[in-house]
Order: sequence, then C-alpha cells, then structure tokens
Amino acid sequence: MSGDHWVNLDISPHNNVDIIADGHFLPFKDGSFDAVTSNSVFEHLKDPFRVAAEVKRILKPGGLVWCDVPFSYPVHGSPHDFFRYTLGGLKSIYAGLEPVDMGPTKGPFASIARFGEVAADTLFPGSLGFAFRWVIAWSLFGFKFLDPYIVRKNPDAGTAFYFLARKPETAN
Repeated sequence: MSGDHWVNLDISPHNNVDIIADGHFLPFKDGSFDAVTSNSVFEHLKDPFRVAAEVKRILKPGGLVWCDVPFSYPVHGSPHDFFRYTLGGLKSIYAGLEPVDMGPTKGPFASIARFGEVAADTLFPGSLGFAFRWVIAWSLFGFKFLDPYIVRKNPDAGTAFYFLARKPETAN
C-alpha cells in the first residue's frame, strides 16, 4: 500500500496505485473506509451518481468524503471528459451526506489563463504556440492572485469547487 492508512485506487496502473478498479464498482466491503478523497476525477466518470453511491456505500458511518472538481476548464483526457460541476451539482451527486464545508478552489483568472494557453496552442502550434502560451501565462500570472479575493466576495465566480461531507452516523 502507499501508506499505512491509505489505499490509492485508479483505473489504470501507475507507480503509486495500490488497487486497479473502476470507481463505478468499488471492490470494497460496505463501511470499510473512514474517508474517501477524489481529486479531479468526477468530470471523467460516465455515471458520477453511481460512483458517489459506491463512495457512500464504502464509507463508515461518520466517514468523510472530499471531492474537488472543475467547473470552467478546457476539455482534458478526451474522450473521457464528460461533466463540469457547481456546488449544487456536488450536493446533488452526494445527496444523503451531510455537507461539512464547500467552496471554490479556483477563480476566474486561473481559468482565463488556462483557456488562453489552449487558444494559443491551437492557433499557433509548435514552438510559436509555446512562445504564445508563455506570454499569456506570464501576462496573466499576477491576476491569479486576485482569484482568492474574488471568490471570497462572490463564491459564484469560482471555476473549480471542493465539497467535504460526512456520512450520517445513522441511516435516514
């Protein structure tokens, strides 16, 4: 295992993967885990509701789930990039869990910069595209420091979100 208390699952083998499995059918007993984390995974799932149900199934009562997802981000991992999420979407997927904390993790300038890099790479492939990506990244770099202020003042300006929730101690 990756650590004494962690199990790293992925759909394909990597150096740090303990178990290779599809999240739609988790190979664990009910109530096996104190916590589950998912970082930038749910946008790649064909049936995120099914995976969330599996996560809820394997959580112990009182267990926590942490999920972070993009809302405004270029398509990546194509053709396996299916969804984008709001906080309302995350609450819907994890219905039945008690939200503990949630909010934006990125703001508009982080996304503007990333989309600008993709546009430059598309318009100017090769080394010219690299130069344009570099110019865009550096010209917008300072604006990214405004993102925390912006999303604090207006959480709806978030372009990626986290969701922390707890499985109820008793069934509802």
